Amino acid sequence: MTTTSRQAESNANAMLGMLLQEMMRGAAVRYENTQVIEGHPGLRPDIIITDNQRAPVVWKSSICPHTSPR
Repeated sequence: MTTTSRQAESNANAMLGMLLQEMMRGAAVRYENTQVIEGHPGLRPDIIITDNQRAPVVWKSSICPHTSPR
């Protein structure tokens, strides 16, 4: 079974989100969020980190499918 670039991106985001949760216990880390970025309906954040002591961080990643060289 092959993994699509979307599945690979989702898996990578989930692993990074879990790692960040462990590293930043005082912060709220949400990953693979389904909400859109306000003003940009085509964009959905992959990871959002919020903490009362800091400005929020929004992470958007994209994994392109592998193409063979010509």
